[in-house]
Amino acid sequence: MKNKGYFLTALSGILFGFTPILFSFAIRYGTNTYTNTWIRGVIVLLVSLILSRFRKTALPLQGPELSLLFLSGFCCLFTILLLGSSYSHIGVGMATSLHFLYPVFISILLAVFWKNRMSLQQIIALVLSVIGMAFLAGTGETGSLAGILLALCSGLTHAIYMILLDRTVLKDLPAETVLLFTGIVISIALFFGSFLFPDTLRLNLPLPAYLFMILYGLCAYAGHAILKKGIAIIGSQPAGLLSMLEPVSSIFFGILFLNETRTVAKSIGIVILLVSILLVLLDRSDRQYRRDNDHDDDKNNH
Repeated sequence: MKNKGYFLTALSGILFGFTPILFSFAIRYGTNTYTNTWIRGVIVLLVSLILSRFRKTALPLQGPELSLLFLSGFCCLFTILLLGSSYSHIGVGMATSLHFLYPVFISILLAVFWKNRMSLQQIIALVLSVIGMAFLAGTGETGSLAGILLALCSGLTHAIYMILLDRTVLKDLPAETVLLFTGIVISIALFFGSFLFPDTLRLNLPLPAYLFMILYGLCAYAGHAILKKGIAIIGSQPAGLLSMLEPVSSIFFGILFLNETRTVAKSIGIVILLVSILLVLLDRSDRQYRRDNDHDDDKNNH
């Protein structure tokens, strides 16, 4: 089961790394970030409804579960909006690198609120992931304090989302149920937001734009559903570190499909991130830490 969790989490990172490619192709046909994100929310909502209907999944009606479901949805929405907003203030490389500090936020939150312990290999992997992302960011980028804070907050909201999937009742809910509320929040919030910010939602687009946006939404749904299963098995902390495959695969797909340039700094960053991921995979103590945490959760539930 542990290896299955590693595989699922790594696969989700690869899927998330491929979504920027679909996003970029959709942009080429006249869409924008706002429309892309709204279509993504609609697709996630529709797929969740279809799967819930097909699997006859009962929707939770209790207050605590509903609150956590909507909270997870707003975490996803804020992550997207905060990261997108940071691009207006700082470079994309710096913003992405600051966002991918979320494994650090996961570790801090788990240590403070759940007294979670990290093995030596996990600590080394965490440090290496930060160093690797610094290399991927490149050199010479500057930006405003507002942009830095926006990017960091996007990482914080994503960390909270992953912890919610790990340490609350959401862990035991079907993926389609959790993602149904994510789709509801994103699609409804951005639809009404388009009235406040005119010309943000573009619907008069050619067919290829819609095809790439639909593929973008389907890929995002699959990534989130698989990530949820991986987190349920190995926990949010190892999952956060394994998610470093996302920037690695994103760079690989960018070179393959978008003819992006490969630099020495990026190559070094990729190697460092792969080493950090390897340390997580080889961490034999993780099983015991996970068992300890599950035992603590059981005591808290009782």
